[in-house]
Amino acid sequence: MKNFIRTTVSICVVIACATTASAQTPFVIAGWDNWDDPTAPTATVVATDVVASATASAMNDDDEDATTGVNLVPVNFGINDSGSDPGRGSSGDTTWGTFDGNGVPASDVTDMGTANLSLTNAKIMGEITMTITNNGATDLSLDAFHMDAVAFRPRAARIYSLDVLPGSDITVGNVFASAGEPMNDSSTNDITSLNGALGTSHDVHDDLDIDMTGLADNILAMGETAIIQINFTGGGGDGSGGHHLFVDNVAFSSGFVVATPGVPGDFNEDGVVDCADLDGYVGTIGAAATGTLAALDIDADGTLSAADADAHITTLVVTMPNGVTGTFPGDLNCDGTVNVLGDAFALVGNLGNAVTSYSQGDINFDGTVNVLGDAFALVGNLGMSNQ
Repeated sequence: MKNFIRTTVSICVVIACATTASAQTPFVIAGWDNWDDPTAPTATVVATDVVASATASAMNDDDEDATTGVNLVPVNFGINDSGSDPGRGSSGDTTWGTFDGNGVPASDVTDMGTANLSLTNAKIMGEITMTITNNGATDLSLDAFHMDAVAFRPRAARIYSLDVLPGSDITVGNVFASAGEPMNDSSTNDITSLNGALGTSHDVHDDLDIDMTGLADNILAMGETAIIQINFTGGGGDGSGGHHLFVDNVAFSSGFVVATPGVPGDFNEDGVVDCADLDGYVGTIGAAATGTLAALDIDADGTLSAADADAHITTLVVTMPNGVTGTFPGDLNCDGTVNVLGDAFALVGNLGNAVTSYSQGDINFDGTVNVLGDAFALVGNLGMSNQ
């Protein structure tokens, strides 16, 4: 049975999250479960429109008998650490920490040397630095970090901490640090030591989840990058044979996608729902309501529709100068009245043209001002007023 060590006590749900979040089942943003390179492991799971990479390094004392004090020198993590039993330190439970991946399980391969990363023989410290960039149009939250880890013997580097590094577009600083007392044989404050009893089940790792929702800013907006480092310290540094740290199934997950601005209908996010916001519907009817388009999804069905646009006009637009909410399709200048001078003339002036704005006469939001789709709609409401 695994040791389940939960360093997170909450998962973001729609009620607890900010009003700018729409609920989503948690998913893997980036994951590493096949360690093809001990210094630059390739991400094996990457969400759509996400770019992820990693580097790994370690340090040790170059004078393991400690006759001249500690003198740190760079070394590497290991793969293929046991020729007779490759992958012996891998996790085969298919979870990322305790997270099942929501349909994207971690690898169950356990018989290859690249199945896990190893910090061998009581090396003093090691780190894995992961860089994640959101190239999509939808903002992503970094909600949790996950990993499976276990120490074969107690003098391995079992203290761990997670840090967001400078250069990131999310809040920089320490996210979590374990208790830092790993030299007893089986501390539950740090990564568990098996005292040499690894077994063959590949199901003995600590399943670790670190909550990142407490960061002041854990949102990766379009084009933004996070640089996050997991550190392992406290190794004996004396070359003690078999005092290895095994790491596998490392991932970041998101529990929600930022989709909705703070004011419903405020497409341009200027704090006011007005005629300018209606321009977001032009050419987007039928599109998925992601990113800023979510502000236009009035019925919250995930798709922009003519019904959304109609509801937006009739129930959300604030007309000026009277400040009344709601008007009629064809009120192109959003003054509360569909008339000839303010509206029909604007439509006729653009008849037959490709346009980008509702105020130019594109009442059905197809990108063109025409008689059937637009002029008839305006004429049908001519003289209507919210006064």
